[in-house]
Amino acid sequence: MKVKLQVLDTPSITGRIYTADSFKSFPDVVYGYAEMPKAEEMTIVDLTKVTHTVKNLRIEDGCLVGDLQVIHTPVVKALESMGIDLRKDSKYAIAGTGKVDETGKVTEFALHSVNLVPKDEIK
Repeated sequence: MKVKLQVLDTPSITGRIYTADSFKSFPDVVYGYAEMPKAEEMTIVDLTKVTHTVKNLRIEDGCLVGDLQVIHTPVVKALESMGIDLRKDSKYAIAGTGKVDETGKVTEFALHSVNLVPKDEIK
């Protein structure tokens, strides 16, 4: 399922501005969680918490997009038992490391994960 991850040249929910130049390259696959990881956890994949993968990351129509696949892990099964469908009830936010200037523009960004953000938390 194709998902829109970030509109380019527009502030993100954290106030960061990503441009096409922010992304030098994309990993083959990015893992995601049902919550945003803490900074110290960002570069380590905890497979017990993974809920989905995103592949085929690309810039398309002014957005960063990718192909999401839900992985039926115990975390996903617990969310589904609460009536939450990761394909319909959520949006996704990117997490990574890079440089941010005084205007919020991001450069030298390395994408580490794409994480679930409940729709009611998106502004």
